[in-house]
Amino acid sequence: PTLQVRPPNPDAFGQDADGAPVLVQANVTSLLCVPVLVGGAVQGVLTLFRCGARLAFSMAEAKALDTMSRHISLAVSATS
Repeated sequence: PTLQVRPPNPDAFGQDADGAPVLVQANVTSLLCVPVLVGGAVQGVLTLFRCGARLAFSMAEAKALDTMSRHISLAVSATS
């Protein structure tokens, strides 16, 4: 899991059609990424952006997203 306030790399999520970084265009001030693991392999990533003049994600929100990713992992592995 990764929690970043004012992500240091504005190009981390690529660029739009005009070449502007997506994180800058969306005015992302806090970024939270948590992998969805099945059998130790990453099957996807849950990514949340917080934009504008809002508070950064809290550790409690990061924990909630981590719990969500674990539930999704269990659901995916149950259907596989």
